[in-house]
Amino acid sequence: GALPTGSCQPPRLDMRGALAVVLLGACCAVSFELDACPADRCGAASAGAAACPLGSDTGLVSEAGGAAEKLFVRNDSPLPARLLRVDEAGDEFEHALLPPAGRITVDTAQGIVWRARAPVPANADGGADGGRGRLLLEHKVQPVRIDACACPPRVAPACHRPPFRGYRTTWDPVVFENASPHALSLEWFDGACEEALRVGRSTELPPFASVRFIATYGHTFRARAASGVLLREHTIGDVVIRACGDER
Repeated sequence: GALPTGSCQPPRLDMRGALAVVLLGACCAVSFELDACPADRCGAASAGAAACPLGSDTGLVSEAGGAAEKLFVRNDSPLPARLLRVDEAGDEFEHALLPPAGRITVDTAQGIVWRARAPVPANADGGADGGRGRLLLEHKVQPVRIDACACPPRVAPACHRPPFRGYRTTWDPVVFENASPHALSLEWFDGACEEALRVGRSTELPPFASVRFIATYGHTFRARAASGVLLREHTIGDVVIRACGDER
């Protein structure tokens, strides 16, 4: 976590007549040294833009009972990709076959695990993948985690307009989780200015709390510390199936 680097000033003495009153006021501002966030948490890449995962799945299983969410999957590999849903027991169930450059929107929920595998040849004899096809992607639907780390500075003016209260033609939920020990603010960035989002009756998300917004594909959100430091930038976008190894 973040390490405080500031120190408090000693209490001041307010001499009022013969009585000395110690003012136990607020401690001076404490600054924090933050490590740099990974690039994919600062808007440099989408959630699924990393290279292929391990040669075999990690054994993740789905967790039932999560809030509804949408998953956007795009196949950027030169091969067709089988999109599979993993259940609570770890079994895979085929959902769709995505051709190269294909894209699909899936109604899902927090806690659900999805995998993409290459097609299985008709003469497959098992092998390292157990005859299930080469693993191209493994993705668990989960909150957008905000840690105590710093992104490169990005400055934008505040939006001065009434909050949007119109009807949405699309409903793309997103959940943010504050995993840092400090309250933070969330803003919607429209490309020109930042609009502060309300969390209940406040504009701050408390430490270790989560909040769910109804947004739209393509929306960009920014999380900032009280000091204005950018902690995360997240755009609702595609989880990408990429070429692996000798398929590049």
